[in-house]
Amino acid sequence: FVGDAGAPNIAVGYSEAAEADAISMTVPHAAGSMRSTARDLLAWHTFLQGDFFSAAEKLLLYTPVKANYGLGWMTSDVGNGKTAIGHGGGIDGFVTSFLRLPDDDVVAIVLCNSTDNDPETVAMAMLQTYLGHPPTIAPVVATTPYDEVKAKPLQGSYAMTAASKAELAGAPPEVLAQIA
Repeated sequence: FVGDAGAPNIAVGYSEAAEADAISMTVPHAAGSMRSTARDLLAWHTFLQGDFFSAAEKLLLYTPVKANYGLGWMTSDVGNGKTAIGHGGGIDGFVTSFLRLPDDDVVAIVLCNSTDNDPETVAMAMLQTYLGHPPTIAPVVATTPYDEVKAKPLQGSYAMTAASKAELAGAPPEVLAQIA
């Protein structure tokens, strides 16, 4: 969707542990006003894997023109001779990464509602793990101190419910086991 920050069912963005100011989406248009879900982005990946574009058109789309940037796509070396193709994004309170390995039909989608995170690093680590490499993740340095008062309401025991298991029904059993 392309829409305004006040739309229903939209996540609140954060920056430096404070709620980010809502901005008018009439200014950034596609450079920040696009919103989606991981499920919809997976559908986009599946579409791109299909035959809508010919092999020649895909080569044109994904071939870098300047440094690692092509026609809306950036390339990154993942290791094992593999190149990830993707595009990230960000706007006040939100940062994202969408990295694909088209030859393997694999996609890493990371959506963060805090600009204090680095989704590109997480997505790259996901792909490196898929390829059998230990992920290269720099140590995280907390930008704000731990706030016990804010954390207290979140303390407790968590378990997967029948509804959450149903939502994840298509996930591989080993992934479900890790989540559980």
